[in-house]
Amino acid sequence: MKVLLRDHLDKLYYFNTIARAGSLRRAAEQLRISQPSLTHSVQILEDAFGAKLFRRSTKGVEVTDAGKSLVAFSQKVLNELDGLEKRIRFSDAKLAGTISIGTYESFAIRLWPKFIRGFSQKYPYVQISLVSGSYKQLRRKLFEGQIDIAITAQIEDFPTLCFETLYMDSFGFYCSTSRKEIPRQISQNTFEQIKHLPLITVPSSDCYKFSLDRLLWENKIQPSLIYTLDTFEAARELALEGVGIAVIPRAIVKNATSKQRIKELIFSDHKGAIGKHQIGILFQKDAVDDVLIQTVVSELKTNFQ
Repeated sequence: MKVLLRDHLDKLYYFNTIARAGSLRRAAEQLRISQPSLTHSVQILEDAFGAKLFRRSTKGVEVTDAGKSLVAFSQKVLNELDGLEKRIRFSDAKLAGTISIGTYESFAIRLWPKFIRGFSQKYPYVQISLVSGSYKQLRRKLFEGQIDIAITAQIEDFPTLCFETLYMDSFGFYCSTSRKEIPRQISQNTFEQIKHLPLITVPSSDCYKFSLDRLLWENKIQPSLIYTLDTFEAARELALEGVGIAVIPRAIVKNATSKQRIKELIFSDHKGAIGKHQIGILFQKDAVDDVLIQTVVSELKTNFQ
């Protein structure tokens, strides 16, 4: 007799937990069931689909291509059930449900405190799950249904995704205002005053659409030392401490600039914005009619007006 998925919908939660945990052992511990029982549930789902859903790896298990479709489906079903439960329980609520939002760690530090406070007060029955990661990690989680919304730089276009712009940003060269010997206007005549300072960069950033090497070459900048870091926040802090000159987005230093703790260096030979890019909201096109997702998108856009 053919195994039908509709007869084993309870196994979707098990499957989703394994996919998130990346390990049968960890998932069994989280679910408080035995590992053999969990393995049997996976086998039932694989029989229903007629395909392998997981492959073993050195770190545990990985979702197969066939399994990725089920990850997105199972997450959507679980979110819908959670939302339905809350709407029934809190029938007087304007909005209820669960939504997962992902963004860069540096962006999250600036976004979450203000946004979460305001949103939670306005929609107390909406549970928000927050995730941070790189652009590639967030894009994968969005495709696999592990998050509903990603707030990222617009790196590339995808036919199945929508992008709503929040703001435009670009890069600048910044150093501490305590370095009074460093002029704001940098030309060939004043370059000698900065060439001894380390250049602080985040080369792994998805926002670096421009070639930093080319930019340095065009402005005849030859730093004696380059520090490479993982986050813009760390680069900003080094610049604030007077360690060197950081190449970072303007939004990252907005607060420090307004408090006159950091200054932007303007290179006379360079015209126009450096590494101009859009920061915005990425979500699946089939969610354009989802009330919860569109409400969150609207509230996020309002926060940046």
